[in-house]
Amino acid sequence: MRVSSALCFSVLLAGLTGCAPDAATYYRDIEPIVDAKCVSCHTEGDIAPFPLQTYEQVHEARAAIDRAVRAGTMPPWPAADGCREYSNDRSFEEGQEEALLAWLADDLPEGDVADSVEAPIRGEFEYDLELSLLEPYTPRVEPDDQRCFLIPWTEPEPVFVTGFEVVPDERAIVHHVIGYYAEADDLARYRQLDDADPGPGYTCYGGPGTNTADWFGAWAPGGAANYMPQGTGIEIAPGSVIILQMHYNTTSAAPVPDQSSIRVRLADEVDRPAITMPYTEFDWVTGSSPMTIPAGEADVMHSMYWNPHNYLTGYYGETLGIEVGDALSLHSAALHMHDLGTAGRLTIDHGSSETCLVEIDDWDFNWQGRYAFVEEAELAADDQLYLECHWDNTAENQPLRDGERRDPLDVAWGDGTSDEMCLGVAYITARP
Repeated sequence: MRVSSALCFSVLLAGLTGCAPDAATYYRDIEPIVDAKCVSCHTEGDIAPFPLQTYEQVHEARAAIDRAVRAGTMPPWPAADGCREYSNDRSFEEGQEEALLAWLADDLPEGDVADSVEAPIRGEFEYDLELSLLEPYTPRVEPDDQRCFLIPWTEPEPVFVTGFEVVPDERAIVHHVIGYYAEADDLARYRQLDDADPGPGYTCYGGPGTNTADWFGAWAPGGAANYMPQGTGIEIAPGSVIILQMHYNTTSAAPVPDQSSIRVRLADEVDRPAITMPYTEFDWVTGSSPMTIPAGEADVMHSMYWNPHNYLTGYYGETLGIEVGDALSLHSAALHMHDLGTAGRLTIDHGSSETCLVEIDDWDFNWQGRYAFVEEAELAADDQLYLECHWDNTAENQPLRDGERRDPLDVAWGDGTSDEMCLGVAYITARP
């Protein structure tokens, strides 16, 4: 039996013998890797700078592929190995990176097109409601424009969101999207932000502009629909407003009018209602104990411990169906910083042990996302959440603005592009 080189490499890694592979070819060994790990973004007309859908396209981009894979920047998956398993992991599987690099070094044999296997088609997302930006918007700031748009929630009764999909209108410029919702009582403050900024929507960076909106979904290129864990969902009340934070990137495509939309799957009831909870050190936000990142410092670290149990039972006890002393489940987590961030980690501190949620050793603001756990993590009533962030505020790590790097300045907490944040986010329900 003929054995592919990718499979054989895995066998050799396991210390087994008797594996003598043929030389890897594109159609038999490499195309399945590229289809699984690259093509979701590297498609004609999508946000990646070039497509990788044919042998000719891969051959033409061989030098860029080799550099990106060796640098660890592609496929984009910032989470470090060894923390926990994620159901939405985009990283290479065992042996795939080595097989791809070896094939590139072997002058890219094409092989027999008859060995090609059609890439699996993602299942269609079944949704109940589609909401679009109210009018087209053309990015005004290049190469990155962060813009928030208000969309009225149209459901007349309370419902639970159990799935979320972004439908980019102009895929070549839509980099990532975060969906927030705010209830009717908070609508006026978001209207004020929108009215004060000319054109559709308003500029936003660290979040939707105030801290009264809740996160219900996020999408980045390469990501499929976001299904909430089975039997869970986030309740949205009538009269609420959806706030879509759009990140437009015009590095590889000119700005054009975009009118993206979202699709949501709804349920009247769920077994375990959920919330998406952002958390940070309150004193950093108020400035009573500033999260100072001094100019010129190469590694500044701030961290915090917090037991959220009283907060959750006090504010969300009825929503989540929990009482004092009940344990909770964390199903996914995310980390948020701005451009100066370099690394961060989220854990649960059990006192004598800890559970790792997310660890990122090489932070990239452009590749933020949700990390969905294969197994939900338990948060007991006396456990603490731990949040740690690192920044580099030297001249070399300043973000480019209009093609130039600013001089380092002392930085603290804030929503602006020149400010910083250290924020954890968790999707939480009661324990089953």
